Amino acid sequence: MRRLFSALLLFVIWQSVANAEEKCGVVFMHGKWGMPDKFIGSVVSELRDIGCLVETPEMPWSGRRLYDQPVGAGIAEIDDAVARLRSAGATAIFVGGHSMGASAAIGYAAQRPLGLKGVLAIAPGHDPSTAAFIAKLADSMQKARAMIAEGHGLDVASFDDLNGGRARTISTAAEIYFGYFDPAGFFVMPESVLRLHVPLLWVSGDSDPLTRLGKDYVFAKAPADPHNAYIVVSADHLGTPDAAAAQIAQWVRGVLPQN
Repeated sequence: MRRLFSALLLFVIWQSVANAEEKCGVVFMHGKWGMPDKFIGSVVSELRDIGCLVETPEMPWSGRRLYDQPVGAGIAEIDDAVARLRSAGATAIFVGGHSMGASAAIGYAAQRPLGLKGVLAIAPGHDPSTAAFIAKLADSMQKARAMIAEGHGLDVASFDDLNGGRARTISTAAEIYFGYFDPAGFFVMPESVLRLHVPLLWVSGDSDPLTRLGKDYVFAKAPADPHNAYIVVSADHLGTPDAAAAQIAQWVRGVLPQN
C-alpha cells in the first residue's frame, strides 16, 4: 500500500511539473485581403513577450493570393503551422486570427478539437450566412452554383467579394469561390462555435459594425467554459488587434497552467 501511495504521489508530482512546463504556441491568421505583417503585429509581439511561439502563415484569402486554394487546402495549411509549432517544442496550441482569420480559427477548432488549448477570435469577420452577405453576393453565388452544376467547377471566372463594406472583383475557380462563401460551410461562425471543445476569447471593437450583433450572435452559443471571455475595446475593425493586444496575451496566460 505504501509503495502504491508513493507511486501515485510521484505521478501527481510529475504531471503537475509537466503541466507547469507547457510551452505556448499560437497560430495567428491575418484578415481578408491582408498579409501576416498587417494589423496583427502588436498581438504577435505581446504573445511572444509572454513566451509563446507564434506562426503567422499567409492564408489563401490574403491580398496576394486571393483564394488560390480551396478551403480544405487552407485547413491543411493551418495543420502545417500547428505541426511547425509542435516541432519547435510547443505543447499548448492556440489558434486565432483577425477578421476572416478569426472565422477560420473558429471553424478550424470545431474540426480539430483534440490537442488545442483555446481560440482567439479578434474582430471576427466573414460569415457567409448573414442576410447582408447572402443578398449582396447572390449573383456571384448563383453563377458559381451554375458553373459547378454544368461541370465547370474548376474553371476560373470573376466573382464578387466583400470586406468591411468594400467590394472587389476576384478571379478564382467556381468551386473554390463557393467553398469560401457557402452559407452553410466552414466559415459560418454561429454553427462552428457550437462544436468547440476549448475556451473562446471573442474581442470586438466598439466601432466595428459586427459588434452591434452582440454576444448572442456567436459568443453566447459557445459551450460553457470558465475561460470563455467576451471583450469590447475602443477601436474600429482594423484597429481592434492593436487596442486589445495586451488583453489577448493576458487571456492566453490565464488559460495556461500556472507555475
